[in-house]
Amino acid sequence: MIKNTKPSRLAVMIVALVMVSGLFVANAMAVGPGTVTMTVTAVGKKDTSPPIVTKDDVQLYLNKERTQVADWKHAEKLYLAVLIDDSLDSVIASQWGDLKAFFLGQPDTTYISVAYTRNGAAMFVQDFTNDHELAAKALRLPLGSGYQHLDHLCSRCGAQGARILSHFPGAVVS
Repeated sequence: MIKNTKPSRLAVMIVALVMVSGLFVANAMAVGPGTVTMTVTAVGKKDTSPPIVTKDDVQLYLNKERTQVADWKHAEKLYLAVLIDDSLDSVIASQWGDLKAFFLGQPDTTYISVAYTRNGAAMFVQDFTNDHELAAKALRLPLGSGYQHLDHLCSRCGAQGARILSHFPGAVVS
């Protein structure tokens, strides 16, 4: 269950991924110089249908100057890239059930990919697919960062002795 006191990492991750997937689609569908295709998603409030968004409802600005929207059409497919930080603590996997339910709740026109980010690179474990069960099966425990071991070590030292630990990538100096 996700706490209501602050946004969970999962919720923040999903929002970021929807935005990133829009960038992938925009780059993949650029028609020519000066022409860009963007994905816009309308969401309704509290279990209501989303509002109908028309071309006149959208304001496009380029270099602080309002620009006309050239075309507005309903897309048949949505490509959603789910990027998971591989340095997250494995406790995040307790929310995989919510993420799997989100995957399974998508229409057949949504294509989902799953990737784990590590050292600035995305390692795709599932390419875009509209088989949402397959995308859900691609979820695994993150590798973690290793900092948990330092926390455990510090808690074990306690008041028995004063030590200073410094963590540098690749070395622990005591």
